[in-house]
Amino acid sequence: MIIAKDKRKGRLLSLSPLSSDAHRFVTLLKDKSKRLKDKSKRLKDKSKRLKDKSKMLKTKKKATRRSLSLLI
Repeated sequence: MIIAKDKRKGRLLSLSPLSSDAHRFVTLLKDKSKRLKDKSKRLKDKSKRLKDKSKMLKTKKKATRRSLSLLI
């Protein structure tokens, strides 16, 4: 038997393999896992966008320097 705490209700759950509490606990874990995967994906996408933007700005900065040096 496993004992876990249900955070939403603040009570202890005794998890025998066939109990509805066990089913709910597993469902909560799956939901949390899915949320964390989604968050991870969003952060990776954001990181990639920021890297791309940074690279673009560096390229733009170099081009600006190059054109200024040609004008002088």
